[in-house]
Amino acid sequence: MLVGLKRLGVTIIALCCLLGGSATAGAGGGQWAYGNMSLSPDATLPAPAGVTITWTATWLDFADDTNVEFEFWRSDNGVWQRVQSYGAANTYAWTTVAGTHELQARVRRIGSGVAYDAYRNTGSFVITAPSSAPPVLTALRTTTVFPAPSGISVTWTAVASGSGLQYEFWRADNGVWQMVQPFSPLASYTWVATEGMHALQARVRRIGATVAYESYFGTGYFEVLGPRPVASVGLAVNRTSFPMLVYRSVKFVAAAMGGTVAPEYEFWRNSGGVWRVVQPYSTNPVYEWSTGAGDVGTHVLQVRARNIGATVAYQAFLTSVPFDVVAPVITITSLTMTPTSVSKGPGIEFTATATSTPDVGPPCYQFWRWSGGVWAMVQNYINPAGFSQNNYRWFPTVADTGPNAVQVRVKDCYSPNAYDAYRSTGVFTLDVPAEAKDLIVDSRLGMIGQPMTWTATAVGAPGSTLEYRLWSKSNRFGAPWRMVRDYATNPQIVWTPTTDLDLGTQDLLVWIRRVGSPAAYDAYVTGSSVMVIASEAVISEQKVTLWHGETFLGCFNCPSDDPQSVRNPSGLYGSKDSSTSIWNPNSVYGSPNSIYSVCDASATIPPVLKGREPFQSVSFPESLVRELGWLTLNQTRSGAFFPAIGWLRDTVCQ
Repeated sequence: MLVGLKRLGVTIIALCCLLGGSATAGAGGGQWAYGNMSLSPDATLPAPAGVTITWTATWLDFADDTNVEFEFWRSDNGVWQRVQSYGAANTYAWTTVAGTHELQARVRRIGSGVAYDAYRNTGSFVITAPSSAPPVLTALRTTTVFPAPSGISVTWTAVASGSGLQYEFWRADNGVWQMVQPFSPLASYTWVATEGMHALQARVRRIGATVAYESYFGTGYFEVLGPRPVASVGLAVNRTSFPMLVYRSVKFVAAAMGGTVAPEYEFWRNSGGVWRVVQPYSTNPVYEWSTGAGDVGTHVLQVRARNIGATVAYQAFLTSVPFDVVAPVITITSLTMTPTSVSKGPGIEFTATATSTPDVGPPCYQFWRWSGGVWAMVQNYINPAGFSQNNYRWFPTVADTGPNAVQVRVKDCYSPNAYDAYRSTGVFTLDVPAEAKDLIVDSRLGMIGQPMTWTATAVGAPGSTLEYRLWSKSNRFGAPWRMVRDYATNPQIVWTPTTDLDLGTQDLLVWIRRVGSPAAYDAYVTGSSVMVIASEAVISEQKVTLWHGETFLGCFNCPSDDPQSVRNPSGLYGSKDSSTSIWNPNSVYGSPNSIYSVCDASATIPPVLKGREPFQSVSFPESLVRELGWLTLNQTRSGAFFPAIGWLRDTVCQ
């Protein structure tokens, strides 16, 4: 039966009636916790009479062992008696007498006053009486054949008649006798053999006897030879082939065979015809060699082995065949530049190719650039992603106009050298007429009939004047790019949407070139998409507002300079920093992960657009409905004419 008990602030799981022994709560009402208390002897049971056995009790559920005390009871042929009263000692020593016995240990908290909080029984065990007749030793046996080598373990076992006996062992080493194991019930003796002439004697007597011994048996002299030497040694290597490339590591593993004691190893290496110790004698069978620039050449490795304690130079050795450490020859086969000049586009790409003999796998590449008379590293051997690239992409700026050069340096990736080979492009002249920087729009929400302003920023070559052309393209399928304003030197471009073709999401692009340049453009810059909606006159004569419940979120069709307009980037409802703005990705109305947001496609409670009360129906041009899609009227609630979820998502929610 498994019983769960609670006592002393801990949960006790009691295993009842297992492992022998009774299990009943005594007077005082303490709980029995069989599974959480142990009671163990320092001898094997059953045991003979006359030996002293020490029992140790352990209570496993007390965090503070100093707060408990122990008591011991013993049953002798069915009669219980207290044999050690409560105290701090958790051990009880008893000199055995013949009969049937049982022991019990009890534990309780100090000062608790109960008979016990828990106890543990041993179950019945038998103590045998010594034989009445004197014992006779008849044999002293071992499985070892002599002469035997030193260093091995030899176990002797005494064979005697009778019961309740104890044994003592003596050994003679080169004629000198000494007691090597005193009297105990143990009938065997184990010895690590040492070199020389030896003899062994076992003595026996009954427990309680006072004589030196009652019988003995001796082996006669036998010989133990010196340790068996190492007979041979093997050598393995963690490479499948040679020669090996310099700057790599190689590991040699030795294994000695035939010795009778633990071996030790010494490693030698012949480099350039000279032998030297590279790892002195130790028990480590592994020699790892990390090669460097000075190790290029032919080598031979030798491992020597001997028993620990041996004084000879070696007992066995093995010499490897010669092997080579070689340095690869790196050859750069090409360095290309694409395109060969820069006036616009995605920059210049330099690509290098290299080979090595022997093959080291992909080598490592480093790129340097010369500009303004100074060399500077522009791409290191290993990039932040942890690998090497054989190409370098450069985006020249106006400041790079003039003479330039690029150099690639290549090396074995394991090499500590600055480089193993290099190649340069030679000096080339760049003409970077313009460098586009940014395109800023005053509002990303426009309206038919109201001007929108973009400002392009760019840098031209010294002494040059730049001009700008604006393009736009509707996101409608198949819509072409349209030129909104032709080249002019004013970087501020004003556009007033006028037709249905201007409705919806518009992508913007500005071409930039030097005045007088024959090129279509020297640089270009794109800006954020903008949304163009129908004018307030077209949508409604009402003031259309955006709400979430009772929270006002701005005017939808007010002019962009109106403080309440959602198109006023400086206003409370058009600012990217305002908590009531749909343009603020950190607000609940502009977050991509909010049930109240126009930017969350799965929002369940998005803002709605409303008109003045009383609500009046409004007519939307068919072209506007086709363009924007989301303008589907919903007049189920007074004042609300369509949900705002999804509206302007492509523009507002970036």
